[in-house]
Amino acid sequence: MSEPTDIHINANGIRQHGIEWRGGDGAHLVLLLHGCGSNCWNWYPLGKRLAERFGDRVRVVALDHRGCGDSERPATGYSPDICAQDVLAVHEQLTDGPVTLVGHSRGGWLSAYIAGRFPDRVAGLVLVDPARMVWPSREAADAFYDRVGRGLGPFDTFEDAVENAKRGHPLAVWSEDRLRGLRFGLREEGGKLVGKLPREVLAQLRAVRLDSDEVGPYLPQVTAPTLLLVASTSDERRQGEKLAYGEGIDGAEVRFFPTSHYMHVDAPDDIAGTVGEFLARRVGALAGVGA
Repeated sequence: MSEPTDIHINANGIRQHGIEWRGGDGAHLVLLLHGCGSNCWNWYPLGKRLAERFGDRVRVVALDHRGCGDSERPATGYSPDICAQDVLAVHEQLTDGPVTLVGHSRGGWLSAYIAGRFPDRVAGLVLVDPARMVWPSREAADAFYDRVGRGLGPFDTFEDAVENAKRGHPLAVWSEDRLRGLRFGLREEGGKLVGKLPREVLAQLRAVRLDSDEVGPYLPQVTAPTLLLVASTSDERRQGEKLAYGEGIDGAEVRFFPTSHYMHVDAPDDIAGTVGEFLARRVGALAGVGA
């Protein structure tokens, strides 16, 4: 149960890739949605621990978003609505019951959007240090996406890619699991290592959140039990941008952790314990999930 298998699903017109811990018949589906520039393998520490805790009672699937990892990389289709339809199309193929969405960074932003627009589809919502709902300025957006762009290389060696990533995330814990996720996000091209995420796709992801709030208006429509996890190492303004999700979603539970933005990789035991308690307490009855 602790090691995942690859999964490929043709859904919403594209071939989507992920890794899954299968679970048993009738298991409650938990979908893990990664952040910008990331991929499904960054969820390995959390997915493994949830699978070990719940066994056959949950089916945990970490998806590569369109344009990322080993999913297809079409030239267009990066609006929140189309990306939400990608996730919902996968959901429909995997189960006829509601899903628990666990989203990190941009994946949290997208998860909140799905939960607000399609509340009947979502049984539980976990937002892991979610992305800003809208950028406060073009300068702030440029600084973030420039850093993500630097992670796309080209690099002469994997060690060069690691050094670049460490400069961009000085507080992160660089475990073997994190290094595996970084390596999975790269491919060889012309004797160099480059990111699987195309730069033209990155530009579209930047544009979506630049001038309008696509998520905030839907937060009051979220009916699923919600857990919001916030990295306390962020500055006051950044913490406020994350806490805005909790202010918009009625009854959201908020927890703080002294980690980097990648808390599920930095402190996997703590995050898995907190998310596991949430699953067992709030949505476990859907599949008989107990503590």
